[in-house]
Amino acid sequence: MKILIPNHAAGSIIGKGGANIAEVQQQTGARIKLSPNNDYYPGTQERVGLIMGEVDTINKMLNFVIEKIRQEPQAMRLNPAMTYDRERAKQMKIVVPNSTAGLIIGKSGVTIKYIGDQTGARIQVSQKNAETVPGERVIGITGSLEQVQAACAVIAAKVQEDPEHALNNNISYSSLQSHQRLSNGNSSLGAFGTGGLSGSGLSGLGFPNSGGGGNSAANNILAHAALLSGGGLGANNPLLNAMSNIGPLGLSSSSSQIHSTATLELTVPDDLIGAVLGKQGKTINEFMQYSGAKIQVSQKGEFIPGTNNRKVVITGDLNCAQTAHFLITQRLQQVEAERLLGQHS
Repeated sequence: MKILIPNHAAGSIIGKGGANIAEVQQQTGARIKLSPNNDYYPGTQERVGLIMGEVDTINKMLNFVIEKIRQEPQAMRLNPAMTYDRERAKQMKIVVPNSTAGLIIGKSGVTIKYIGDQTGARIQVSQKNAETVPGERVIGITGSLEQVQAACAVIAAKVQEDPEHALNNNISYSSLQSHQRLSNGNSSLGAFGTGGLSGSGLSGLGFPNSGGGGNSAANNILAHAALLSGGGLGANNPLLNAMSNIGPLGLSSSSSQIHSTATLELTVPDDLIGAVLGKQGKTINEFMQYSGAKIQVSQKGEFIPGTNNRKVVITGDLNCAQTAHFLITQRLQQVEAERLLGQHS
């Protein structure tokens, strides 16, 4: 379940050295991940949180987060002149795919009205034509602590009814905006944080193992995504919607494309590097074929100093490198989600 967390609450949720997060994960049985500092949900100054677990454990984690959002920042005790948005502190924001939003709203708004009447909370869903991120809607829940917690519990159950919500598990949107920061020459991106490809490489989505690089590969992806959108994955699939609107990542067919060389770097834990390589290198080869970029992984046992992380270096045309980065981070996040689900099964 994806949520938005205002800056004033992020620190208290994480705790010193991650102590609070570690403790609450142990207490609730759910897991929570936050987007990196200064990596905000597009159009906001709020970090993205992803809660993973069974419905009952998700609700326990939601209650913890709601309480932290409503708390006055500790810094205000030291600096009385400091201010924060008290109205925002009374609100919880949940990010869902369009299809899930439809379930929550219900026919003619019957379901959302029922949830509001039963819990006493005020529930608003962002307009479809006002989407900040294609394929996603933001649900705002306002009221007393008990009202917000009750409404979030009902919504969490509704979210689980939509099989497409499992694909909506990315917490970092920086790659969607990276074209604004990348310039000619080399650029470096941090650790992975977006997510959700199914299967090994692109074949898990039903894409054939056809070659080609640059724009031809991108066009192949979009063409197959268009076919799949009318099939089993659904027309409102958030991953396919994201891919069809992914101009900043290099999939635009615009004639005014940038043709600069870029080098992007990722650090990947050693126990996850197999997700990038695939059996006998199948996954990494597919990603190189589809993106047109070159992907290199540090040798086995060759770690970044002081860590157990391997280095992944992506080089090529800026558009191709960004596409490869997107595909790798999607795959890593999907594997992490699968591992968590396995722990709870």
